[in-house]
Amino acid sequence: GAVRDAVKHVFDADIAFFDRVIANNRRGHSLCSVAAARQMASNGGGVIITTSSGGATRAHRGMTAYDASKGGIEALTRALALDLAPYGIRVVGLVPA
Repeated sequence: GAVRDAVKHVFDADIAFFDRVIANNRRGHSLCSVAAARQMASNGGGVIITTSSGGATRAHRGMTAYDASKGGIEALTRALALDLAPYGIRVVGLVPA
C-alpha cells in the first residue's frame, strides 16, 4: 500500500524518493484545501478537515520522508486555520489512531 511504498532507510532515500512521498502526502492536501477554501470563502464559510497519521507525532524506523510529510500536514492545518478564520472557514486535523 501507500505507506509501505514510503518505507526506505534514510541512507537509501534519494531526493526523488523524498519528493514523491512529500508530493503524495502533502501537496495534495495543500492544493485541495486551497481550492475548497476559495469556494467556501465565496459562500460565507465552511470546514476543511485534513487527515494526517501517527507519523506526524511519533517517529518510525525507515520512514523519515513519510513522517516528515505527515508532520507537514499538521503544520499546514494550523497555518490554514489562521489564514482562513477571517473567512468563516474552520480547519481541523484528523489523526487516525
